[in-house]
Amino acid sequence: RPLTTNEIPSMAAATLPGGHQSSDDAGPTDEARRDAAVDLINALKLSSSPQDKAAKVKQLTEALVHVKATRALLPEFVPEILLLQTEANVAVRRELAAFIDALSTLPAETLTLTKAPYLAQVFSTLCLLSRDKSEKVAKRSFMASIALFSSLYRACISQEDVQ
Repeated sequence: RPLTTNEIPSMAAATLPGGHQSSDDAGPTDEARRDAAVDLINALKLSSSPQDKAAKVKQLTEALVHVKATRALLPEFVPEILLLQTEANVAVRRELAAFIDALSTLPAETLTLTKAPYLAQVFSTLCLLSRDKSEKVAKRSFMASIALFSSLYRACISQEDVQ
């Protein structure tokens, strides 16, 4: 079901889907960024073209993971994106695995259970994708699993060093 902007809590600065990056003192408002992210999710859900869906997942990866200012949205959007695990098209499932792989590039402080409550769902999705009938999807999910486990291990080690 399409999301409404009221269902997504406030977020930090972000990049809009067109590549318009904001800075701390200029650019779109938090509400405008949230609206843009909601629009992307809705377009993804309403798209009938597998290529368009895969492209939307790639745009969401760029907007939510690769831009530091938008990472506050991840807890709200990751569960929505993970629903693509049952998508019929291979390209969409493979792009989903790429999205999960991109999560492994997040800094250690972002990969804590308090900031990333979606991690259990991510590993559940990786389990499902690793048994995919498409070899490409399964391989991509294995690569994402290794990268994410490595990142989580580094996060655990760095937190232990702090204590």
